[in-house]
Amino acid sequence: DQRALSQYSLLTLYLSTSFEKIEFMESGVLNDINEECLWYGVTCKDGTIVGLNMTSRNLTGRIPPAIGILSSGLLSLDLNNNSLTGPLPSEIFALTMLTTLDLSQNAIVGRIPITIRNVTNLATLKLSENQFSSTLPTEIGAAASLKTLQLSSNKFIGSIPSEIGYLSMLEELDAANTSLSYELPSEIGKLSFLCGLYLQHNKILGPLPSELGNMSSLRSLDMVNNFLTGTLPTQMGLLSQMKSIKLDSNDFTGTVPTQFATLSELTSMTLSRNALTGAIDTRLGYLDLLQNLNMHSNRLSGKIPTEIGLLVQLTSIALNNNDLNEAIPTAIGLLTNLNSIALDSNELEEEIPTQIGSLVQLSSISLSNNDLSGVIPTEIGLLTKLKSIALDSNELKGRIPTQIGLLVQLTSVSLGNNNLNETIPTEIGLLNNLNSIALDSNELEGGIPTQIGFLKELDAIMFNSNELTGGIPTQIGDLTQLTKIRLSRNALKGEIPPEIGNLVQLKTLDLSYDQLVGSIPSEIGNLVRLKILNLSVNKLDAIPSEMGK
Repeated sequence: DQRALSQYSLLTLYLSTSFEKIEFMESGVLNDINEECLWYGVTCKDGTIVGLNMTSRNLTGRIPPAIGILSSGLLSLDLNNNSLTGPLPSEIFALTMLTTLDLSQNAIVGRIPITIRNVTNLATLKLSENQFSSTLPTEIGAAASLKTLQLSSNKFIGSIPSEIGYLSMLEELDAANTSLSYELPSEIGKLSFLCGLYLQHNKILGPLPSELGNMSSLRSLDMVNNFLTGTLPTQMGLLSQMKSIKLDSNDFTGTVPTQFATLSELTSMTLSRNALTGAIDTRLGYLDLLQNLNMHSNRLSGKIPTEIGLLVQLTSIALNNNDLNEAIPTAIGLLTNLNSIALDSNELEEEIPTQIGSLVQLSSISLSNNDLSGVIPTEIGLLTKLKSIALDSNELKGRIPTQIGLLVQLTSVSLGNNNLNETIPTEIGLLNNLNSIALDSNELEGGIPTQIGFLKELDAIMFNSNELTGGIPTQIGDLTQLTKIRLSRNALKGEIPPEIGNLVQLKTLDLSYDQLVGSIPSEIGNLVRLKILNLSVNKLDAIPSEMGK
């Protein structure tokens, strides 16, 4: 009878999957051999097994074919997060009443059996993080009750079958990182209830089908890192529920459709690493819920529109590595929720707007490799949450503002390759979280401040190619985390301090093209990790014998 078949099926499963001996003993099987409803993981209703949950039980071996006779009333089977191997038996889809099947996080191999066409009540199928291969069966289209289909992190080949369009109830399709290829079938546009489409890290090519615009419930689209080409379909402007678009690392061309400005629910749009062209649409300002705007590494041109100041919910903006020009709009100061701003590697001009001081939540700012001029605004001292500042490779001039000493959370300062002058402010010694400081290729004068000795976390100092004078401060020997020192091409005088021998982590020491004199300290021989040592073009005495040990 069915009860005997259920008992046999359960025992076969327990034994085939190396259910731990102790757990087997405690599972109730031996004490209640005729009470399978009391066995481990079993849920019954009115004496019928309706659920089996053996998640995270260190199961090994194969799922036996006998699974197919477990219970004619079984609704839920959960074997996720184990170490099950071998192919998936076709008999598992004889459990025609199943509504939930979770086999994710195992090592199951082979193909998804074509008998999947039998489970017409199945609403949730989770097969992620296995080693399934072969093609997706076209018969999957017969599982018409599916709402959740998770297939990510497998090794499928071929395309998504057009029969996917028959899954009219589907709400989530996750096939990320599965090696799927070929074009996305236009039939996917029939999935009008789909909320999440996750196909990132595959080999899908060709254009996005215009039918995507028919997916009226779509809220999240992720197709990062594929081989998609062509223009972004204007029909995507019809996706009024859309909250997140991620299409980075493809080969899209053309402009961002103006219709995107109608996506009033959008909170995140990432289109980086494509070949998009044209200007940033002023209507972007309509997206007043937008929190993340990432379009770096394209070929966008023109100016950053002042309407960007309307996006007051923005926490991150990345427009770096484009061909943007003209000035940074002062309206950027209205984005008071910004945590990160990256505008580097463009052709931006004129001064850094003083309104940047209003961005008090900012932790990272990168404006390097532009044509910015003028001085570094003193208002930068108001950004007390700043951890990283990169203004290198511009035409900035004047002094480094003393207010930089207020930015005590800074870990990285990069101001190299500008026209900065006057002295290095002593307030730099207040930045005791600093890991790296690059002030190279400027016109800085005066001495290296002794306060640099307070920067105990410092890993790299790059003050090369300036007009620094005076001696190398002995306090540099207190910076025992240093791996790189570049002080070359200055006018430093005096002797190399022996305290430099304390820097046992040092890999690079470049003091060339200065005016150093005297003996090379024997303590340099302590620097056993040193790979680059350049003391050339100074007035130093002979190399001490200790350095060869």
